[in-house]
Amino acid sequence: MKRGGQRRREFLAQIARFAILGVATASLPKSSYGSSAPHQRRPFPGELEPWVGKAFEYRAGCPLLEDFAWGQIRIHRAGSPEKLFVVMETRLEGIAGVVSLQRTDTLASLVMWASSQGRFVPIWHADQVARYGSWKRKVLVFEDGGMSCTEWRLSQEGARSRRVFGQGRPLDDPLSAFLNWRAGAYGPLRPGETMVIDNLARREPLLIRLQILPEEETRKRRPQDRSEWTFLMRAQVDREVAESLKGTLEGWLDSQWVVLFARATNVRIVGEAWARLTGKGDLREPNLPAPPEPPLSIGRWRA
Repeated sequence: MKRGGQRRREFLAQIARFAILGVATASLPKSSYGSSAPHQRRPFPGELEPWVGKAFEYRAGCPLLEDFAWGQIRIHRAGSPEKLFVVMETRLEGIAGVVSLQRTDTLASLVMWASSQGRFVPIWHADQVARYGSWKRKVLVFEDGGMSCTEWRLSQEGARSRRVFGQGRPLDDPLSAFLNWRAGAYGPLRPGETMVIDNLARREPLLIRLQILPEEETRKRRPQDRSEWTFLMRAQVDREVAESLKGTLEGWLDSQWVVLFARATNVRIVGEAWARLTGKGDLREPNLPAPPEPPLSIGRWRA
């Protein structure tokens, strides 16, 4: 059994991943931000184009520790107009970083827009946990247009794999699922709409219910000093994630559907956690010359 201190560190790491992922992957700006990309360079919905080549940074906190984690999500074009490479990193900092041996979590997905399906199809997804002196990684390699995948588990001890099937519907990983949410593959983005994500490639089923709250409720909930908070989105998670998170994640979005602030409730040990957008900018390498290969070699990986 894990000691209490180690369990708390694991909880903080999962809180950072969950809260920052909730903010980051929903924070895709609308095309009104002024993209000048020509039409042939964006085969997917135009509202996603302004985020290509950008990096977004976040901070996560909880009642026990303010700004205990840093996160960044970046999105590259990958070798062709219809392929995107998305990377999200979270890092525990301060005392949380010291006691966790500088834990860093990296998620990455290579996806391709399939116009016939009206959605992004994942090609591969990687999820790595690394700390000083150790690492472990899960890699999903998708096949049959996302209808199935092979799951690889890698560590210093070796690798093992198993097949995962989508039961007659396309699978998503966490990053491709939220890209598809933003692209409208799960339903239109407008107040009062509810969408369900239940096709994540996982060992155990997980259902996420996304709701954009009606305008009247949003007006009642909006703080008086936050006029830029335009939409209120709620994500309901039906299963405990990593022994720490289950329940509701709420995010406030501006008029361009950019999430400004998100809060997770019903978090074990700390009660709640939050994340906020703190910066954005251009990537040094927005267009990769070729799509990256899945990281299946035995060794610590850097996306």
